[in-house]
Amino acid sequence: MRIIDSFAIASLLTVGFTAPSLAATIANGSFETPALSPGGAQGFAAGSSIGGWNVLGGGVVLLETTYSESAPNSINAFTAAEGFNSLDLTGSGNTGTDSGVEQAIATNAGEVYRLAFSVGAANGGPVYQTPSSLGLSIDSGSRIAFTNSTFSAGTVNWQSYFYDFTATSGSTSIAFLNSTLDNNFVGLDNVQISTISSAASVPEPFTIIGSIVGGSAAFRMRKKLKSNSTDKN
Repeated sequence: MRIIDSFAIASLLTVGFTAPSLAATIANGSFETPALSPGGAQGFAAGSSIGGWNVLGGGVVLLETTYSESAPNSINAFTAAEGFNSLDLTGSGNTGTDSGVEQAIATNAGEVYRLAFSVGAANGGPVYQTPSSLGLSIDSGSRIAFTNSTFSAGTVNWQSYFYDFTATSGSTSIAFLNSTLDNNFVGLDNVQISTISSAASVPEPFTIIGSIVGGSAAFRMRKKLKSNSTDKN
């Protein structure tokens, strides 16, 4: 009897303090840090940081939403998908398919996450005529291609995409990489993450304790009935 009751108390102490899951977050998902002057552009070399993002390969360029280019390119404004800034994964000109950004985020193993983001395609002049394609890599895995083939003359057209993945550890690496060679602009903006489903949850403490205490009570009742039955004989 006392052994069972003690076990119930021990279970309460053990299960009652299960750590809650932490929500995953993206740092600087809209690339608003650093702030740029109106119409400004700033290049970032490999190994540098953009507000939580690590720059890869040949580098990238941060563009303020009113940045423009004159003829022959004729882009009136590289309008951002959200906020004031967006990122060009091709860098200055096109530095190759190893150019991009990467960020490690805190995740919970077994949980399913949805990564949402916008891909921009510019149209105007000789160097902005073809679709913009980027590759998404999770934990250094194979690239998943996302291509925006929709154009708006003289500006940037943005298309929204998402990708679901299951985290395998407490930290997940997310990389966006340039995946085009015949275009000088692959826009990235408005990167967000949300939880789709949680890992198998631990039963609520009161459920486990209730079962144990209930079992203890039932055990006492059966023992009492058995004792009464024996006395009658």
